[in-house]
Amino acid sequence: MKYISLEYMLKLHEKLIKATGRSIEIRYIELLKSSIENSKVTFNVEELYLTSENKSAIV
Repeated sequence: MKYISLEYMLKLHEKLIKATGRSIEIRYIELLKSSIENSKVTFNVEELYLTSENKSAIV
């Protein structure tokens, strides 16, 4: 499974900000990092979120 990196997420955020004209500030970078990592959670060597849709729902 291919995962989204923090760097990619920040670039995507910047593109969206430029398109909408909003503030570029990210208030809680640690929360963003945590939500990205949550999509990689496993239990007993098996992924908990099997589909891309399930993984993206957590982020």
